[in-house]
Amino acid sequence: MTGGWGISGTSLFQSGYPFTVIARGPFIPQCVNGTSITNPSACPSASDPIVGYAPGSGDYNADGDYGQESGLGAPVSLDYPQPSSYIQDTSKHAYLNGVFSSGQFTPPPFSPNGAEGDERPQQFREPNFAETDVSLYKNTRITERVNFQLRFDFFNVFNRVNLDNIDNNFLDASFGQCLSQENPRNWTVGAKVTF
Repeated sequence: MTGGWGISGTSLFQSGYPFTVIARGPFIPQCVNGTSITNPSACPSASDPIVGYAPGSGDYNADGDYGQESGLGAPVSLDYPQPSSYIQDTSKHAYLNGVFSSGQFTPPPFSPNGAEGDERPQQFREPNFAETDVSLYKNTRITERVNFQLRFDFFNVFNRVNLDNIDNNFLDASFGQCLSQENPRNWTVGAKVTF
């Protein structure tokens, strides 16, 4: 009962992946007498010209490409908002409630021919990641040639919360918040016979 025990483990520590804030939404022009949603037959027209972006508008360059997903699941939209700073709160509380301050991003200055914000790509970071896995095992010799091993594998043994999947869409209500977490603590039991 006391012999044949062993323990091993690994720890992994990573900084957060970089990400870019984007605006994944359709171009919604604001005209003199309403928006293209409230007044679709007249906005835009010669008598009701575009004067800006309506609330919730994206696709600032008006190219019709506002974030359809490609076959690989990657967004094809690269419409950037206008950042006032690149400051980001990296506390756990912020990742749960929003890492950006109110008004830190705005639509780019309006241009009738389309515009892009001047945000620099990949200036922000997702949460870091840390995990320790431990294996405890016992080898028992049954005969000279047959060995039985019982093992217990513990994943994320300290049950550290690893947040991920930050919402980088400037237009979402959950913008700047992490939407999920990785690998809560779990464990498995295994056995094998070698001969």
